[in-house]
Amino acid sequence: MFLIKAELLDFIILAVFIGISVYWQRQLAGKQGWFRLFGHKSTAIFDLWSIQYFLSGIILTGLIYLPANEPTFIDKVNYFLLICWLAYFWEFIELFMEAGYFGRQNAAWKDGFEHWSNRFIGDPLTAILGMLVYLNFHWTIWPALILNLTWFILNLRRAHSMEIQNEIIQFFKGTKKSTN
Repeated sequence: MFLIKAELLDFIILAVFIGISVYWQRQLAGKQGWFRLFGHKSTAIFDLWSIQYFLSGIILTGLIYLPANEPTFIDKVNYFLLICWLAYFWEFIELFMEAGYFGRQNAAWKDGFEHWSNRFIGDPLTAILGMLVYLNFHWTIWPALILNLTWFILNLRRAHSMEIQNEIIQFFKGTKKSTN
């Protein structure tokens, strides 16, 4: 059989959970139109935080990986399911952070609602890509840990979560004002 019953049930439960998340995204963030490929999280499928999801996919897979033997197809399906669960569960929690359920200061730092494409496609997809990278290149966990920790520290005291990305975009557009 292609998938055993437990994995099939996990896929079904995950699909229901994603459906509930889509409902709450629409209720809290309102109707959002089509997306851009890269930009602010409220308008684009990928933003600078997508790199953090990629690195987290590497790290989480490294934490759950059982190196005793080469993973079977079912093992890889289980890794995939676990990374999806973690990514979508975080997105669900993050939605309520953005709505202010975790305090106004947290909501202000989140800098608005993520676009539906970022929440349901971009971020989980980059976490899954991180999982695939780790399964093929185990050595990537150390650079991922260092880069992820660096990114966390750089963003910790910022006014909002998109501040660094906005500064980078302004720099490349040449619109950064001189402070002389």
